[in-house]
Order: sequence, then C-alpha cells, then structure tokens
Amino acid sequence: MTSLPDPSRIPDSAWEFEGFSGDGLRRHYVHWIDREKGLGFRKTENLVEEELLAQNRESLNDSHGKRFKDDPIGTRVASTPLNIYYRDIAPRLKDGDTDFMKWWLNRDENRPYRTFRGKV
Repeated sequence: MTSLPDPSRIPDSAWEFEGFSGDGLRRHYVHWIDREKGLGFRKTENLVEEELLAQNRESLNDSHGKRFKDDPIGTRVASTPLNIYYRDIAPRLKDGDTDFMKWWLNRDENRPYRTFRGKV
C-alpha cells in the first residue's frame, strides 16, 4: 500500500470545498487520495475561531493593571474553542491530571486563548 501524505502538508488549493455545517459555523473540505474507494482526508475550519481570538486579545490587553481579585464573581483567564478543548484539554482532565490545565494555559503557544495576563 502506498504511504499516505501528511494532511498538514496538503496545500490549501488542493482541498475541495464540501459545504457549511448545519449551524453555519464551520466549513468542510475534502482532499481525495482515491475518490472511487472513498479514501481521503477531511478538514474542518471553525469560522468563529478568529473572532474568538480577537476577543481574547482585547480582553488580555484590557487586563493590564487589573488583579485576579478585582472581580467579585471571578476572573475568566482563558477562552478556547470547543474543538481545541476536546482535542487538547478534556482527555487529560478526564484522566484526573489536575495540573495539566495550568500547564497548558501557561504555555506560550496557547497564549492566544488567554484573556487575563499573568500565570495561572
């Protein structure tokens, strides 16, 4: 059997648009390896993610000069799209890894999901 390509290396122009999700919040694409056999890759773009990241940046910038205890209800420190939550976070929480969430939120690569400055 021929080895399959790495889906992350498939150029955007090679993906075929399939349509929008029922709620209109996601675009679905397919890249066929063998259409007749139904062998291919599917990818989904979350249309609300860019908006969420922009809101997160604004909240993060607004948090300068504030302290965690300034809000009597509590301070929201991050906001992640559900696909990121279920892919990266939920499996570890399910396994009882109580320190994982802090570690994940404090990583530089996950900074776009932060809404409040500082360390968790």
